[in-house]
Amino acid sequence: MGKTGIVRLINTPSVAILSRYSPGAEVQLHPAGELVAVQGSDKELLGFLEPKVGRRLLSFLRGGNQYMATLVATDPQNAKVAIRETYQHPSMAGKVPFPGSHRPAETRPYIRGTFFRQAGGDEEEGLLEDMEDESEGIKPEASDEEEATEILEEAGIDRLEVEEPEEEEPEEE
Repeated sequence: MGKTGIVRLINTPSVAILSRYSPGAEVQLHPAGELVAVQGSDKELLGFLEPKVGRRLLSFLRGGNQYMATLVATDPQNAKVAIRETYQHPSMAGKVPFPGSHRPAETRPYIRGTFFRQAGGDEEEGLLEDMEDESEGIKPEASDEEEATEILEEAGIDRLEVEEPEEEEPEEE
């Protein structure tokens, strides 16, 4: 939750227009019907905020809040703006403009290593051996390249030379 959000643009113009702007360029937000238009410094239309976020932000703009926006990405397929609340009208006190806009990667669970330790060193060694025995039958997750190769093979498309990594044989004790 916060007063800053990164929002994707829709209905963006051509690459030629967006290439005139660099990430970090300040842009303006303007109500346009039920959407919020994003315009460059020369009043050139750069796109619209996603409808869900735009409608919410529109109610905050109409309520008296003020926002500052800057371009984050200028690729027409993935153009994004960072929007920060600069003034909150008293009638909007306590209302969050971007609820739940944090990225999952920012929230990481943390468990101390001592949480899993058992009393007694012999038990720990036994637990590790049991875990190793159980993991022997588990197939490792396929890499992106392996997954892509499998999809191409299913579609009957031949691939050019691909170097496969050599698998190391586990040494027996």
